[in-house]
Amino acid sequence: MKPLLYSICLMLLIDGINSGLLFPILPELFMNRKLGLKIDNICCAYETLYSLTLALFPLSSMVGMPILGALSDRYEKSKIILYGLIGLVMNSLLSIAAIATHNIWLFLLSICLSGFLSGTYAVGNALISYISDNEQDRMNNFKLPMLASMLGFILGPGLSICISQINMANPLIIPFVIVCILSIANLLLLWNSFRKINIKYHMEMTPNKSCFNLLHALRSIATSLTYIFGTPYLIKLAFSYLLFMLGFGLFVESLSLYLAYNHSYTPNKIGIFFIVMFITMAMSMYSLQKLMVKYITYKTQIKLSLLVTALLLIFGSISRQIISCLSVTDHLYITWIIAILFYIFTPFSTLGFTNLFAGSVSKESQGKIIGSSGQIASMGFFIAGLFIGKLMILNCNLILLLSGISLMLSYIVLENFTE
Repeated sequence: MKPLLYSICLMLLIDGINSGLLFPILPELFMNRKLGLKIDNICCAYETLYSLTLALFPLSSMVGMPILGALSDRYEKSKIILYGLIGLVMNSLLSIAAIATHNIWLFLLSICLSGFLSGTYAVGNALISYISDNEQDRMNNFKLPMLASMLGFILGPGLSICISQINMANPLIIPFVIVCILSIANLLLLWNSFRKINIKYHMEMTPNKSCFNLLHALRSIATSLTYIFGTPYLIKLAFSYLLFMLGFGLFVESLSLYLAYNHSYTPNKIGIFFIVMFITMAMSMYSLQKLMVKYITYKTQIKLSLLVTALLLIFGSISRQIISCLSVTDHLYITWIIAILFYIFTPFSTLGFTNLFAGSVSKESQGKIIGSSGQIASMGFFIAGLFIGKLMILNCNLILLLSGISLMLSYIVLENFTE
């Protein structure tokens, strides 16, 4: 089933591109009065709208991921994925229209739809978990899709680097045009891959397949939204993961605004920054993690990652505050060092948590558990997005401190989780 795995990896690659390109150009969309979104007649501060934009995507995906994941367990995973991709293509066109007309409300609507339809990628991950035979096979199968996602994050900021080099009325729409084209190509490739799957495997892949029933669909939606927090065995793991994603979101989502606001970074420079960070993350996954798995378990890797990154961010907030008190204005190098070390250790947590969730339920419930874990991740990013704008105004170092505390609490909760 390698062709199917590669097609899903392409889907996650495009998802990474779509997510990665937004971070570098988001400050420009709100700060550039000529090319960006029109916010002059809106009774909201720039920082509030920035935080709202960051929060809307995870808020919508908190609903979309568990719903689409649960429905994929009952109906054909292939159809859920294909319908979701069609929706994402249409949403890309909506984003292009919003930026071309400088309409902030249309842009916010496209963010909401994109968040809900991101559940399509949770279904793709659930399918990967379903076709894996054991824990080791599952970890190996998850590495390539995760690498594809990271590669997308690399290419996304890379596309934003090129926008100022192209002469057109509004170059900010270029990355979205490219994503739209890639989404159409991916839709066709996945449709072809699913079409070639033999009937026996197709039935095994969708054991709960049945004709669409509105009552069953509504029941799946209702139970999926609260599934993971309503399962006693999973509650501690869920809260640990929520705290991890909150700390992760506070740090990562604030980077673009911090670099633009405090160091006058252009989208080009922000793009280069994220390219370096995600290359660092990819190298860590395929070198350091490969070495560590020979000596320690996946759960121990997660705890090590949480502890190291928590201490790193707490120390970083203190050291940056000390430098500020000494009237040293140029402390950009500290941000680079903290970010590089953070992205070296993060893969241990991201991949490890996914494996713990996938291994906690039967194959028939992979869509539900992967979708629910995506819901938790979105919840963490949503909470982080709500506070980033205001925290940036109050004190940039406070973001680092809160991120570190959240990761430390995640470590403490995970210590009490029994597999």
